[in-house]
Amino acid sequence: MTLKNSWANGQKYQATDQNAVASQVNQNTSDIATKQPQAADLTQVASLTPANDDVLQRKGGVWTSRTPAQLKTDLAIGTGDISGLSGALGNKQDTIGRNAANGYAGLDGSGKLSASQLPGVQKPVEEYTNLAAFPGTGETSKVYIAADTGYSYRWTGTAYSLLSVPSTVRTGVFPFEMCNSSGTWASQPLHDRREFSISQKVRRFRVHFRNRNQLADTQGNPVTGMVAYVGIPSTTGSADGKWNGQCTTTPTQILTSTNMAANAEVVTPWVSPSTFTIDPYKRYVLSYGFTTPASGVTCFGGGVVYQTALASDAGLANPSGMTRITNAAFLQVWIEYEFANDNAPVMLVVSNSLSNGTNNSGGAVDNNGEIGSWPQVWAMANGGVAASIGVASSLAANYKAASAGARWDVYDPCASALDPDVVLYYALASSDVIGEGGSTITTSQADFLGAIAKGKSKFPNARHIITNIPPRGEYTGSGATAGTLEKARLDFNRWSHLLPAGVETCFDVDALVSNWADPARMRAGVYDVGSGDATHLNARGHHTVGNAMPAFGRRAR
Repeated sequence: MTLKNSWANGQKYQATDQNAVASQVNQNTSDIATKQPQAADLTQVASLTPANDDVLQRKGGVWTSRTPAQLKTDLAIGTGDISGLSGALGNKQDTIGRNAANGYAGLDGSGKLSASQLPGVQKPVEEYTNLAAFPGTGETSKVYIAADTGYSYRWTGTAYSLLSVPSTVRTGVFPFEMCNSSGTWASQPLHDRREFSISQKVRRFRVHFRNRNQLADTQGNPVTGMVAYVGIPSTTGSADGKWNGQCTTTPTQILTSTNMAANAEVVTPWVSPSTFTIDPYKRYVLSYGFTTPASGVTCFGGGVVYQTALASDAGLANPSGMTRITNAAFLQVWIEYEFANDNAPVMLVVSNSLSNGTNNSGGAVDNNGEIGSWPQVWAMANGGVAASIGVASSLAANYKAASAGARWDVYDPCASALDPDVVLYYALASSDVIGEGGSTITTSQADFLGAIAKGKSKFPNARHIITNIPPRGEYTGSGATAGTLEKARLDFNRWSHLLPAGVETCFDVDALVSNWADPARMRAGVYDVGSGDATHLNARGHHTVGNAMPAFGRRAR
């Protein structure tokens, strides 16, 4: 109904209009009755001003606008609130485990495994003196080795991480022939160079010098101006292809001028591979110079040396005027080294000139010196270490406790004790049984037992093995002694095979080198017939014995 909303002046309100108004009011009342009453909640909602993505949430009895993040926090939904989600996640690897211990190897930007995640793959190796000498920042693609410990490391990106520790570090020795004589050369400069070879990968080494007579167990007088070098031997210009005393390049200095006090030893600093590398089975040169005492004696003995009369020549690749000399090498010299081969057998030889490489016919017959001796041939053939305290002209009596002196103690200065698997007494009583030193067969046996007892006391954990005595030219004798000395040898050999002093076994070197048609003599091939020496092995003889001697192997530990 539309109410009249305008009246003309003077127009009167009529009853009919009143009825129309009432009708209209009734209609409005009916219409309102069908409407919903006003709601406070809707009023609250209408008053909100939400942003995009907001949701409506009632909090504290009031409707409010909430962001999705706020709603998520309020709902606090966990993995357990979603069916099957916990099990599915339990089979997944957390990303925190990427490239981590007990985690998983992640792929790099090219979709491949990075080198740092492949430690088993061969990597470039760099060796330094010690960990402190490593580069400040390394490369993840390289392996770094500290020569002083043998430990290997890799660069993680922030620090060096230990990769591996080597096998037990062991001590090895290369002995040059010991001194058995002394002489006087007042204030004489000298230079000796000698060849050596080692069957092990050497981690580090140092050289020991002493003016000492091993046979007499006496010390020489002070020596001055000791210098030492190591180098690579050269055969340039050599007609027979053998070492001629030269080095391929200027040798590396390992000892600056040092004086040797009386009754003392000069030892070079440790030499690591970063300074000079010694590889297995290769040959090297030790060159040293010094000035003999102003008064008193200088000790010398066996060995092959190239020599000059200038101490300063030691540092030259090819000094002029070098002379090759046999059985006249100066000073007691030996090389101490460390290696990490758990399988290498270590032997200590107790012997006399029969185990030295240069004593055949007084050195008149060509030979290679120490590297050609049967102990070093054995070491090369078996990947072993052959140390020696033997010296030319020695007797079994020289090694028994009552008279051994310091002969057994040559290698006591080693940083870690020399720990032989085998102590081998090679024909030790060879000179005793022919009566040298006034010995008889009875005293020879007693002195031999005394030497073994001393050896067992010094090295109680080693295997102790002896050999019998090979033929000697002197044993055949003549006149009143004809056959007497040979009988003594044979008697001693029979006794030796009864394993006196509880030794483990007796190696039959006699059967190996004797002439079976004339057992009192060595067969022609192992010594030089006509040389005047029917006692000492030639180069072939040393190889025959060295290659036939058992490897023995490591002792049980």
